[in-house]
Amino acid sequence: AATGGSVALRIQGATTAIDAVGWGTAVSTWLEATPAPVAPAGSSIERLPGGAAGSTQDTDNNLADFVVRSMPDPQNSTSPATPDPDQPTPTPTPTPTPAGTSSSGPSPTTSLTPSPAPSASPGFEVVSVATARALPNGTRVTIEGTALTGSSFNDGGGYVADSTGGVAVLVTDGSFERGALLRVTGTLDDRFSQRTIRVTGADVSVIGEGSDPSPTARATGAIDESVEGGLARISGVITGSPTKLAAGLAFDVDDGSGSTRVILVSLSEVDTSSWLREARVDLVGVVGQRDSSGSGSVGYRVQPRDASDVISVGPPNSSPSASGSVQPTASPDASENPVGITSIADARMAPKNARVRVRGVVTLPPGIVDPVSAVIQDGTGAIMLRVGDAVGSLPRGSLIEVDGVRSTKSGMETLRVTTPARALGTAVEPDVRTVRTGAVAEGDEARLVSVRGALVTSARRASSGTVSFEIDDGSGPLRVSFGASLAVEHELLTAGAWIEVRGVLGQETTGALPTRGYRVWPRDASDMRMLAEATDPAPASAAPDQGSTASGSGEGSGSGPTEALGAVGRDDLTGLRIGATLVVAAWPELGIAGVLWDGERLVAIADETAGRLSAVIGARRPPLALELGGLRAVGSLPGTSIPVVALGDGPDDLTIHGLPPAPPATSLSAASTSAKWVSIVGRLSGDGSSEREIIFSGRHVTIERQCDDEHAWPDGSVAITGVALGEPVRLIVPCGGVVAAPILARAMSAPVMAGTPATRDPRFGRLTHSSDPGRLLAAGLLGLGSLVIAVGAVLYRRFHGGGIDPEPAAGTPVSHEPSDGDASRPPTLSLVRVPHERGSP
Repeated sequence: AATGGSVALRIQGATTAIDAVGWGTAVSTWLEATPAPVAPAGSSIERLPGGAAGSTQDTDNNLADFVVRSMPDPQNSTSPATPDPDQPTPTPTPTPTPAGTSSSGPSPTTSLTPSPAPSASPGFEVVSVATARALPNGTRVTIEGTALTGSSFNDGGGYVADSTGGVAVLVTDGSFERGALLRVTGTLDDRFSQRTIRVTGADVSVIGEGSDPSPTARATGAIDESVEGGLARISGVITGSPTKLAAGLAFDVDDGSGSTRVILVSLSEVDTSSWLREARVDLVGVVGQRDSSGSGSVGYRVQPRDASDVISVGPPNSSPSASGSVQPTASPDASENPVGITSIADARMAPKNARVRVRGVVTLPPGIVDPVSAVIQDGTGAIMLRVGDAVGSLPRGSLIEVDGVRSTKSGMETLRVTTPARALGTAVEPDVRTVRTGAVAEGDEARLVSVRGALVTSARRASSGTVSFEIDDGSGPLRVSFGASLAVEHELLTAGAWIEVRGVLGQETTGALPTRGYRVWPRDASDMRMLAEATDPAPASAAPDQGSTASGSGEGSGSGPTEALGAVGRDDLTGLRIGATLVVAAWPELGIAGVLWDGERLVAIADETAGRLSAVIGARRPPLALELGGLRAVGSLPGTSIPVVALGDGPDDLTIHGLPPAPPATSLSAASTSAKWVSIVGRLSGDGSSEREIIFSGRHVTIERQCDDEHAWPDGSVAITGVALGEPVRLIVPCGGVVAAPILARAMSAPVMAGTPATRDPRFGRLTHSSDPGRLLAAGLLGLGSLVIAVGAVLYRRFHGGGIDPEPAAGTPVSHEPSDGDASRPPTLSLVRVPHERGSP
């Protein structure tokens, strides 16, 4: 199959091969090191020549040993070692035109003096870039190609390409300029998994003027090794905020097939003012790679070289511009699929009732959502399967091939499958995509996703056994639904608790609302992790009598809040109704009565109106959703940019609202001009009494604990809740804002996604942390107490003449009254065998 497969030569029944080759997406044991390239339909892969005769190169690395042949030509070990017919025959080296005498314009500027050079370095034949990339590290090679960039394009050097591919070239003691036709001799290497030729200035010759190869049009989720070093064209939507890297400014772009990173290396060359979230971009760039994980399969990025590489930038629903000098080549996706196999991305776009054949990894087996729904995913997308009885078992992680008819169910694109699935083995699950709760969209449907947020309301168990709830990270609520078969306990899933969930993104909606009804379907209980337990607010009955005010009713005003805290910056606040969450009440160390947060901005409450706030909230504890009116701006908090307001004194100027509280931010990923309310988990460092640091996502962030009566700092991992502001970011924390990191008192399943090692009690699903000495002490005392009671009961019965009555038959009534014959004898208890609920004893 053209997308991937293996051929092995082995002794029958052996678990290892004498020799093997895998290609494309092969992940089985029947391959050597990295799979060979994918061969398009009608072509083949062939072992490279390795000696005087035959194609015998065998370095135990399929990628290095095999090359694609457009015209298959079977050979054997006695065949002569002929050059690869798919590669260009070296031509005589043209005599370079002396600098400044070219009649066609200025020649490429370079610090290397063009001079007549031999046809190749002594002892080395010119090979294509594709051939060079496939050779083992340490091999000396000579290539000829056009400089797609200058040698100083980034810290990994520049890029040189011919018609077969591209490669990074890292020069010491020299340089080259973009557009030059170069001959390069150097040593093959990998730098952060990017295929690189390391050369000196003397190893680079300018032999003329080059021209860029045509860029390859690619889906954003298909930027991979096959286009590394060359030019690629992509079109998609910017999915988040930019990230500042050492190499430049990075954006994530997604066309629905998966996200890829776009890095603007030369910021002065590109105007990024319109590169906003959800803007659609169409661009060309050099494909590089920087993989720090060591896997060699991630870290790809598309790097535009200047403004001419940016075809268009427009609003989310705009179509890519048809203009521009760059024309995309045909997408390689079709040729990378076996004959008759459709990518899942294409299958999702197929018309209703069309019959297609797809291949993918089972990420959601039947029986989780319902008995007939499953989900498979490939590198381009995911789709739900509606399976019949004849399809067979579809275990999670299995690689399958199915035929199905395109349909929809409750808004989800589906395939109706009624014939047996073809099992192809097992495969690693696709990467999980991290998304915001309020930003999921059709491009995420059926994919594996990860979300985190606070529970809007406590979890509910339906009569069917399904447990569901909504979480919100500040961008909007998203439903999470655990199937009844997972038997999830929901008692700890209370409103305000912060959790992280991963699973398949499903949808249940109608045709009239095609973008509604998204929900996450976890596959097992370990797909959920608790990050922080909910704050336990005082019951409403604990609040003092509010007299004639409407405060504390939870009803708010009839119209409800109409503005967020951003409106506080206006000159006139008269008539505004603002909705916000009180996250801190009195904070005397800062001289304020409280802190308001709406998910985006912080505003402090002036201490002069502390009595008004206290009278309304009473014994309730933050976080509390409030509706405010009649506010007056009275300045800003000293040393910060946080505005300070005085509360209105009208009867309806401060009410407790029924909306869910705004959750804190959970990231310190970028500096912000406005302060934020955050909740993060990390490790404490330092030994100061008032100022310490938290190590969070590799960063050291200063903690300023503003609390006069705070107890000693906890040890190790902590949960920090407070105000983040400034650059560099620092955290200002109130009393109670630094606590030991929360632990999950009840597990959903083992293994958990992260956190304290735990074991699962199979009867109750409780998480027992053996490392907690308090729990061990409590358990020991409970056991000792039980033993004392039991021994006391036996001794009492022995010395007071109380024997144990014979065990009556099942169902015999047990009397708890003294017998008529001995009124002084205490009542006795008899053990009665009770039938099990389901009939077994």
